[in-house]
Order: sequence, then C-alpha cells, then structure tokens
Amino acid sequence: MSKAKNQILAGLYRRLKTIEGRANLLGSYEVFQGDYAKAFDEDKRVEAVTAADIQRVAQKYFTAKNRTVATLVPENVEVAQ
Repeated sequence: MSKAKNQILAGLYRRLKTIEGRANLLGSYEVFQGDYAKAFDEDKRVEAVTAADIQRVAQKYFTAKNRTVATLVPENVEVAQ
C-alpha cells in the first residue's frame, strides 16, 4: 500500500513543478471533482485509503457481470498433418 500511495503522490507533486502542470491539475479538479480546492487536500485523501477500502471497491466492481471477455481466433488456421 505504501508503495502505491507514494507513486500516486509523486505523480501529483511532479505535476506541480511547472505552471502548465499546476494549471492542468487545478482545471482537472474543478471539472472532475467540482472544486479546484480539493487538489490541496489530495495527499490527505490518498493517505487515508486503507486496504479494506481497496478490497471493498474491488468486490463491488470486479464481478463477472462487469467483465468483458475476448477470444482471439486466427483467421488462417492450417491443420497440421
């Protein structure tokens, strides 16, 4: 968990290095979260995630009903003799 959290936070902090990254971050939070100010608390929200939270979300969304299965079949199948 700590490695995943560190990677998420490192990505967030990398975006803050440039003016373009900051503008994109604030714009994304305003559009997708409804408030740009939520970007300033993102580190606290990431740290608050627990293993139980991950398991609960995985059980909710990773179900047989929510999956897509694809079967790849070659177009030209030569029968070995």
